Amino acid sequence: MRTLTLMSALILPLTLAACGSPDCPEPEPFPMTTFEVSEELLADLEAAFDLERSELPCEAVCDFVYEDEGGGENLDASACELTLEDPSEDPQAIVGQVECEGETVTECD
Repeated sequence: MRTLTLMSALILPLTLAACGSPDCPEPEPFPMTTFEVSEELLADLEAAFDLERSELPCEAVCDFVYEDEGGGENLDASACELTLEDPSEDPQAIVGQVECEGETVTECD
């Protein structure tokens, strides 16, 4: 389920930008926010992207954490910084942080 959500989260902003429908709400600004990144979240992202953690796109990590924290459907990050520590055996361990800002985007009907 996370893989589908993640892939939708990455593709949806491109779709929404081209929607042009009057029913599409305007994106809302999202201020610079710092989120913690767990070992479990990184493992999910590594599997979804088939990439090593050092190769994960910062914007994807930001969007995924934003949704995981209950923030909503999509965060289109315009600025992003990902800081990671060494891997941990504990899936709940906090192994980094991601700082991002941008716009929240709502799906058009």
